Amino acid sequence: MKNMEVWYLNHTSFLPFPSISTLQVRSYLQLLTHTISLIFLCPCTAVNVIKNIVIWTKKSKTKKNATAIDESKVDWKQLDDLGLSRERLEQSGELEKMLNWQKSNLLTIAVPIGDTTIYTEARLAFRTDDNGNIGLAIHPLRKEPQLDFPYMGYKFSPEEKEALLTTGNLGKTIEVTLKNAEPFSAYVSIDPQTNEIIALRADHVNIPKEIKGITLSDAQYKDLVEGKAVKVEGMTAKSGKTFNATLQVNAERKGIKFIFDNNHGFKER
Repeated sequence: MKNMEVWYLNHTSFLPFPSISTLQVRSYLQLLTHTISLIFLCPCTAVNVIKNIVIWTKKSKTKKNATAIDESKVDWKQLDDLGLSRERLEQSGELEKMLNWQKSNLLTIAVPIGDTTIYTEARLAFRTDDNGNIGLAIHPLRKEPQLDFPYMGYKFSPEEKEALLTTGNLGKTIEVTLKNAEPFSAYVSIDPQTNEIIALRADHVNIPKEIKGITLSDAQYKDLVEGKAVKVEGMTAKSGKTFNATLQVNAERKGIKFIFDNNHGFKER
């Protein structure tokens, strides 16, 4: 009996903490097996073990569901004004994305204009203003990318338009300028859901030298940094399987996109 209690003390000290190591996970699995024996040999100790398992599970779940944005700071009335609700976003799975600074997928929204309401599709995202307040950014669906007009002070050439329409990425960095701001180097892509042109500051992108177990050559790394598409072979997936893919910085993804041979071109979507 005493040995069982010593085992309990040695194997349950980690349970109240949601962040555990691989070794502790193994101990947790062992704990489940030994608890069955404890129920018969030492009921009181078994009850304490089960209580700790419940505490650990609840705290782990809470940590897993934690989001980057504090829900209490969100003005939910902005969603109501568009014919949406927090409950609807949660049921569709879009709320978790938005609370982690990501865009939703296309949603149908109602836009009141005078006595009329116009229904359209848009992607939504939470963003902060200059005062730190969280507001709603609306990215409406466009019939096609507006490439014939200057974008942030930059005019696309026919070749650049073709690259954007074919691949969704410009394939290089360009210098763009926000209103009343200094020019900066940026990657440019098209949002495949809305046809919106997206710019991503080049200095906000961290491109690693090693990707999925493969160390890029100097030439590959240089091309990737410049925005070009780079073919990389022999990468290793989480499953342990090796795979090949073309890598390219994508402004809409805010990082590197993996392009596979069976992916449809941008025009085909």
